[in-house]
Parts: sequence; structure tokens; C-alpha cells
Amino acid sequence: MSMKKFAHAAALVAFCCILSPGCGGGAENSVAAPPEKVPTAEELAASYEAQAKDYQQQQREMQQRDSSR
Repeated sequence: MSMKKFAHAAALVAFCCILSPGCGGGAENSVAAPPEKVPTAEELAASYEAQAKDYQQQQREMQQRDSSR
């Protein structure tokens, strides 16, 4: 078997092993630990509001920079 064919076969075997169940490849095989602290709806809302305010401030700053050019 030529070196090129061997490399191709090895890559194919590795690819199949990675994707097959039980070999530790795909996301469906992984087990994630539950989050330590799940945010409440109020905490999420406050976080989203803070992000929205930051975004609005950034947009204002960009508009001011653009208008001053």
C-alpha cells in the first residue's frame, strides 16, 4: 500500500471513530455537568437591560464620532 493510500485510510478510520458512538467523538456522546447557579428570570432580565443600555451608549458614541468627521 502506498504511503498516500495509507494516510488516506488512516484519516478515514480516525474520522469514522471520532464520529461513531462510544469513541468519544460527537456532542451526543458528551455529558455536561449542570450549571452551578442557574440565573433567575429577574437576573436575566436585569442582565439583558444592562447589555441593551451598553449597546445604546456605544451606538450613540459611534454616531457622535461619525458626525464629527
